[in-house]
Amino acid sequence: MRLFVLLSFILAAVAANPAQGAGLVGKEAYLQTNLWFENPKKIFSTNYHKGVMLPAGTRVRIKLVGYYSDSPGSPQLSMDEEQMIVFQTVADKVEYRIRYVSKHHGKVSVKELAEMYFKETDPLKSAAYAGFSQQEKDAIRRGVIEKGMSKEAVLMSYGYPPHHRTPSVKYDTWIYWHSRYVRKLVQFYDNGRVYRIQ
Repeated sequence: MRLFVLLSFILAAVAANPAQGAGLVGKEAYLQTNLWFENPKKIFSTNYHKGVMLPAGTRVRIKLVGYYSDSPGSPQLSMDEEQMIVFQTVADKVEYRIRYVSKHHGKVSVKELAEMYFKETDPLKSAAYAGFSQQEKDAIRRGVIEKGMSKEAVLMSYGYPPHHRTPSVKYDTWIYWHSRYVRKLVQFYDNGRVYRIQ
């Protein structure tokens, strides 16, 4: 009976966490956008812009995409806030944890979010980056948004706006948060270029 209960728990955990062994886990990848953090082990997927910037193009190893617990054997599968993207920088071996805040991402899963932020190709060697203007490249290096930037350059420089206020990057108004109470509005012309930042 105990074996049956244990097996049932393991199967339930796997079913509840399909991203656990997904594509990127265990592989080296590159951060596709700049990413900010005050505490490397407590980065919120809401994409706040406070603290230190980890630059786009940083080479990492993905350790986990899914449910995380500091206590082995106690995954706390019912808590959305325990879903994380855990990765380690290849150069200096620092571990980072992005806490997935489900209410800020609508139908975008933690696995999908990981696939947006990490890919096996270096964004700084991409055709898209090569096509950016020098102004856009400088803005990406500094982690800022400037008028005239394309949507693609803004994404690399500032990351993805949280989906609960910007459901799609096809929209011409994006809303970011500098911190929990301070937001930034970015508006684009029909041609996908920034014309207003407030």
